[in-house]
Amino acid sequence: MNQRVLLKIESLRLDFRAVISNSSLHNKGLLLALLTGDESLLSVEIQSLFKKLGIAHLLAISGPHVLIFAMIFCFIFNLIFKKFYPKIFLKIPRPYLLVYPFLCCVIFYTAFVGFEIPALRTMITVLILSVIVLLKQKIQPVKHLLLTASILLLIDPFSILSAAFWLSFGACFILIRVYQTLQQQSNEQIQTWQAKLKLFLQVLFDLQWKTFIALLPLVLWIFQQFSWITPLSNLIAIPIIGSLVVPIEVLAAAISLFSESLGILLFKIADYLLSILLNLLEFLDHVLGFKLHWWALSSLEILCIALAILILFLPRGVIPKFWAALCLIPLLLPNKNQFIFQMNVLDVGQGQAIFVHLPEHKMMIDTGGFYDETKFSIAQNLIVPYLARQGISQLDQVILTHLDQDHSGAFVEIAKEVAVKKVYSNQRDQRFDNANFEYCYQGQHWQYDQVKIEVLSPPKNSLSEAPYNQNELSCVVYIQVPESNHYQNFLLMGDAGWETEYRLLQQYPDLKVDVLVMGHHGSRHSSSFAFLKQLKPKLVIASAGYGNRYGHPHSIVLERLKTLNIPVKTTIQQGSIEFKVNRKGQMDIQGFRQTQKWLIFNEDITFKNHFISNSVN
Repeated sequence: MNQRVLLKIESLRLDFRAVISNSSLHNKGLLLALLTGDESLLSVEIQSLFKKLGIAHLLAISGPHVLIFAMIFCFIFNLIFKKFYPKIFLKIPRPYLLVYPFLCCVIFYTAFVGFEIPALRTMITVLILSVIVLLKQKIQPVKHLLLTASILLLIDPFSILSAAFWLSFGACFILIRVYQTLQQQSNEQIQTWQAKLKLFLQVLFDLQWKTFIALLPLVLWIFQQFSWITPLSNLIAIPIIGSLVVPIEVLAAAISLFSESLGILLFKIADYLLSILLNLLEFLDHVLGFKLHWWALSSLEILCIALAILILFLPRGVIPKFWAALCLIPLLLPNKNQFIFQMNVLDVGQGQAIFVHLPEHKMMIDTGGFYDETKFSIAQNLIVPYLARQGISQLDQVILTHLDQDHSGAFVEIAKEVAVKKVYSNQRDQRFDNANFEYCYQGQHWQYDQVKIEVLSPPKNSLSEAPYNQNELSCVVYIQVPESNHYQNFLLMGDAGWETEYRLLQQYPDLKVDVLVMGHHGSRHSSSFAFLKQLKPKLVIASAGYGNRYGHPHSIVLERLKTLNIPVKTTIQQGSIEFKVNRKGQMDIQGFRQTQKWLIFNEDITFKNHFISNSVN
């Protein structure tokens, strides 16, 4: 599409934003989101309410929006033709004549909302259907859907990574199945208006619960959360938004191009309807009080749920329905780790979060944290989804090496979603008022089967100084895995520097370290040459963020490691770094960035540039 045309369309979208923003409407953000997909004026409260009730998808521009816009204008075109030139239908049948303006309207509105995936899917679907109509051909609905998906992937291969792609096409498939069920109804059953109303309500209810149940495994796989109230809230919101609000908004937008005052009047009608809807939704939320929960389900458990739902949806007689119950049996079994030791240094950007998973014990050592968790939550976007995917709904132990934001900032939000039995740190504040808290100090130790965990620092008599010297008094954690055939000893330094390192060398002269998680993310004031030379770790890890302003891991530290011939891995290059020891003692080490081919970049060039930037700093 011509860039000048796209620029004019974008300008038109901004004009509508200005009209709505400068008006006296009560639900400006919601009106703008439903019209253009722009959520910039939408309040946090409305977004939270829609998300909690499982109807956040209605805020995105989807197929119904595009089709309603096209149908309104085609209806107008049809009236114009009938009024001024009805003979044209004798020359060109109505479907073949209206297909052109319908297609143009769909293309325009898709461009108007910025070619979002659901709208783009609708455009491709209509384009294929238009060609089929013009060529007087037929195509099965499922084949039509698959062809649409194929063309979309040819245009934008990376759209397959989008949740919108899977949910959009998944919902369409369910719609096709419901439509096919409707076609199977005999004509005698729908002759009277009472029967038609009954059938309409039946289809409406069937559509909601079938779509919810059928898409449940996909929703769990992508988001790891859902709300049981979703079908009911959809049943209320979809008819009001799809049948009333969106058509009125589209008509208002079109009329406002010629008469802004009349357009605003129609926007006020849509605004009034939205106020009624919001009152209903708030009442529903207040009465039922459902919460959008994280569901700690492993990939295998989600697969079992998907198989059970597939069996339920298969035609009768194909597979006995009780097999669905058999598929759900793994969900009732205890979730035991098949590895005797698993440690994951999570990629949380500039920070540190380490998850240790033992057969009978789950713990975190630090939680990471964005500088402002309200703007971007490490907990909600990284830690909790990761734990949920691992099937972890409870942590037996959390050790916060110290209370710097990048090590502990995500704790509060994690504790809201995941039960935490016990918390340890070198300092206490109001975050732990409702937690089972204990100070961590030198000499504490725990043993789970053969795995030993010990705190080497800080000394107990130094805890009073922690508020004034957090880094040096970080909780240093030492983990021993004697059954491992490879790396057996792990030392996690928190943000400790040279002072702590010197004390450890004095107090633990025979300390064996195979894997060292460097102190302070590889700062120049940690991982001293003497410390590294005496410990001689087989592998060093730096948990740091790409392009961080501190230059971690520092070039001097990297030079020390190079001189001592000690290999180093960083979360910058590797992403999350996982160690797994199976029951035979074999260890597997994996960097997760290498498992996602689209995330791989030229590591040599990147690390070299990073090394140069550190030198400059």
